[in-house]
Amino acid sequence: MNEEECIVQCCDNMEKLKKFCLEKSKNIIEQFGGLIDSHLFVFSLIKRTLDIIDTFSYATKTFNINTQIPLLRLQVDNCMIIRGVLLQKEKGNDIYKDTLCPDFDVKKFTDLEGKSLSDNKLAKLVNEDYKHFFELYKFCCKFVHFTGKAFNTLIFGFENRKMQFYLRVGNQNKINDVITNSNDMVEVTKVLFHYIEKYLNIIKGDLLSEYNKN
Repeated sequence: MNEEECIVQCCDNMEKLKKFCLEKSKNIIEQFGGLIDSHLFVFSLIKRTLDIIDTFSYATKTFNINTQIPLLRLQVDNCMIIRGVLLQKEKGNDIYKDTLCPDFDVKKFTDLEGKSLSDNKLAKLVNEDYKHFFELYKFCCKFVHFTGKAFNTLIFGFENRKMQFYLRVGNQNKINDVITNSNDMVEVTKVLFHYIEKYLNIIKGDLLSEYNKN
């Protein structure tokens, strides 16, 4: 495929991800026979994902790396949030009451040693399940928080020892980076839905236990 075809493929992948999110939502409702309170957390993550992917797709079409990566960081954050919630279940805590709270914040939780959770700790937790996640998290942070990485999208090259600037929207000169970011979005979304599946299985198990008690 040529470069233009690669970008079209990346955008098609985003559309497929959006359809997957909607189909998954429908399946969840069918599995449980309707909506229940415990679904609020999951559907909030899915809604957030839909909005992220939709905007990410536009950023991909315009080769806008400076928009792509912060959006990727938001999807990385979704994975970290649900991993933090699953950790609370591992500690034997009631995760439903906490996730339904209006001022829910995963950083109010603690790790297995009782220490407060940070983005760094959450990213490392996900990395235990998915290698290279922490590396991607750190990479995204360098774009969200202004660092020397920002120069990469501005400096086009050098001519006669003078810098050449790429001062326009997007970076058509960095199409490989645009494609890499798109592939990362697909992979991170897969991670998120793996965790969502684990969360839903916990809900099923708890509902069955409650039913057997009665």
